[in-house]
Amino acid sequence: MKNHHLRSVVAVCLVVSLLGCSMLKGRKTVPMTLEDVVRLSSEGETPEAIIEKLKESKTAVMLKSDQVIALTEQGVDSEVIDYMIVSYVERATRNAKWKAATVVAITAAITCLLCHAEKTDQHGQEEENAAITL
Repeated sequence: MKNHHLRSVVAVCLVVSLLGCSMLKGRKTVPMTLEDVVRLSSEGETPEAIIEKLKESKTAVMLKSDQVIALTEQGVDSEVIDYMIVSYVERATRNAKWKAATVVAITAAITCLLCHAEKTDQHGQEEENAAITL
């Protein structure tokens, strides 16, 4: 019986991890680099066009203060820099929520399986706790 529940726990964990991995496979775009952003800015691309390219490439960069200063000095519009900062924070928040939800789901599944294991006999049959009345 314990092997059955262990297999169930392993199966649940495997499914959850495969779902997470399958989400990563969908990313077929190449993230933009800071050099790409600077190059596009120096070529005269509008902030809106650069932001659209950042969105399309699903680029999220954690900018340090010295990088913000350098981008500004190299002519990158503040609208683009603001977008990069906000998009990174939004992505990090979304990832943290996903990880928390995954932990909750796995914990709930394991708890459910363990609780169910305590209510079954060695043949996997539900124990009857009701008193027999005549």
